[in-house]
Amino acid sequence: MPLQRRSLLFDDPDWIYELKMDGFRALALIEDGRAQLLSRKWASVRFLLRAWKANRGCTAERKSSH
Repeated sequence: MPLQRRSLLFDDPDWIYELKMDGFRALALIEDGRAQLLSRKWASVRFLLRAWKANRGCTAERKSSH
């Protein structure tokens, strides 16, 4: 279910919530020995595998402000 925007923070002692972080969510489906990554709208997200593989060796460095 898609998230809804709210103007006020949700606050109810009977409920908890989780902040959504930027990124992708995918469903891993294994059928007949084959694996697929699908979005919540059932679209293939195979392109993510290529992107993850390409960025595998990348690291971030923080430059010192001193």
